[in-house]
Amino acid sequence: MLVSLAPLRDRRERVVGYAVSSFPDDPRDAPLGPDGEARRTLEYVPQLSRMVGRSLVVPVTPAVVREGAITRFASLDAVWLVATESLDDPQTRRAVDRLVGAGFHFALQGYPEGDPLPSSLAGSMVVLDAARTSAAALDSQVRALLDVGLRPLARGVDDRVMRQRILASGVPMYIGRQLTRGASVAADRTTEDSVLR
Repeated sequence: MLVSLAPLRDRRERVVGYAVSSFPDDPRDAPLGPDGEARRTLEYVPQLSRMVGRSLVVPVTPAVVREGAITRFASLDAVWLVATESLDDPQTRRAVDRLVGAGFHFALQGYPEGDPLPSSLAGSMVVLDAARTSAAALDSQVRALLDVGLRPLARGVDDRVMRQRILASGVPMYIGRQLTRGASVAADRTTEDSVLR
């Protein structure tokens, strides 16, 4: 399995954590399914945590949450990312509430539609796909999340225009490529000055 880390940046472009993604080594191998891949990704979490020394956002499936597979990582600085719609399942919702009560942190993948979120998730991150959401929809979603005490995290921020758009909307953190600033180089005017003399 190949595991990659994408940096989470704050509004000042400081790296404050990493989002974990995993991919099968060989797509021809027998597929493990989402639950199997999530379990294999969990095997790398302790190593990654020691390596980066910052918070990790680790995707997990509802089945992995319900069976309590993440409880062995209680001492790690990790945020467990679950699909927002998975909270529609009462068993998953109870498991998340129980784990939050035990000190685990969760993030939600996708804007929460429909039923209100449990109060135990107040202050949690909600990951929004900035590249696939219109500017108007993203602005309204960010405002709504901030108003109820959630922390939006935009992913897919890979160009300057997108970065300016999400920062203007009030997003406190984003995932995307590092967008460096060009250095300002003083122009050499000696030739021009000699001609003028």
